[in-house]
Amino acid sequence: EDTYTPTGNGLSSEEEEVTRPTQVVITAQDRSLPYYADRSMNPFTCSDYVNKTILSLVYQGLFTVDAKYNVSPVLCSGYQVSRDMKTYTFYLENATFSDGAVLNGQDVAASLQAAKESPVYGGRFTHISEILVTAGGGVTISLSTPMEELPLLLDVPILKAGQVAMDRPLGTGPYVLDETGGAGVLRKRDNWWCNAKMTVNANAITLKKATDNAQIRDSFEFDGLSLVCADPGSDKYADYRCDYELWDCENNIFLYLACNMESEIFSNPVVRSALSTSVDRDAIVAEHYRGFARSAALPASPLSRCYNDTLASRFGFDGGTALKKALSDGGLVGKEMILLVNSDDSLRVRVAKKIATVFTEAGLVVTVNAQPTDRYTRA
Repeated sequence: EDTYTPTGNGLSSEEEEVTRPTQVVITAQDRSLPYYADRSMNPFTCSDYVNKTILSLVYQGLFTVDAKYNVSPVLCSGYQVSRDMKTYTFYLENATFSDGAVLNGQDVAASLQAAKESPVYGGRFTHISEILVTAGGGVTISLSTPMEELPLLLDVPILKAGQVAMDRPLGTGPYVLDETGGAGVLRKRDNWWCNAKMTVNANAITLKKATDNAQIRDSFEFDGLSLVCADPGSDKYADYRCDYELWDCENNIFLYLACNMESEIFSNPVVRSALSTSVDRDAIVAEHYRGFARSAALPASPLSRCYNDTLASRFGFDGGTALKKALSDGGLVGKEMILLVNSDDSLRVRVAKKIATVFTEAGLVVTVNAQPTDRYTRA
């Protein structure tokens, strides 16, 4: 591993060294990927994992985060943090977009602001109160609360300032999207600023238009697609029947059980506390997610260094003992509750029904209310 040490720009001597992960280089030149040509290729509006594979080759962020939640700098050359950890100043690499334009602070600030207002990245910007361009061309981010690991949230794609709302904006990544003549292709940039080792070094990656998951599967099995992304938990998942190599990808999506604080049952803090030990997460992962999920008792991935196994063990499954006692002590046995769930995701409905049995056994009268997305959101 090469060690990256922040230098210049008045950086603090207290900053930790950050390492760049070693990558295996594949030199084969015949690569093809599926994509939905009629869907957005803007990182701030694209929620489709098929197109996101392409976006990862076209755009870069200030940082990148690996599968174990380690941070490496990309467009950021270094940064400073205030002692109260509420102000970060980031300095930029001498990077260029695919049209040769030099990356500047306005591009970063406009991209982060667009990400803050987007449905894809908006949640992670909750505590970011201000984004400003510094006199030296860097970017300062002010927070409403101290945050020690802000770079973890800043693997957001950076676009040109004037293109953040465009459907096909330019990026600083190693490939550029070319759809001239109606055929899609990713062309490798001859002038890429980074010159880092790449997992794929194909001069051109053919993009094959997709219509649905089944068509993508058939093209992978019979028409030579090099790589496909699939969600085994999706209702639209098409099962693959050929020989293939399989890689798991961390997505950092959490499934939460939220409480209505105004309800008679869950306004009781002892009952809410007992919920953490009443749900058998391991059983849900094994039974419903077929191993494509992780059990987490804390709001972080168990793979992250932020995850405290000792603390998490305090919230392990207890068979519902604590919940039964809390309901009994609070005089809540026999009370009615509604468990609201999005019916457009049948997997979540099945998980909700599994959790409902826990509450039923604890003494509540439970109704699972499955509603489509628009009604679920309003409810």
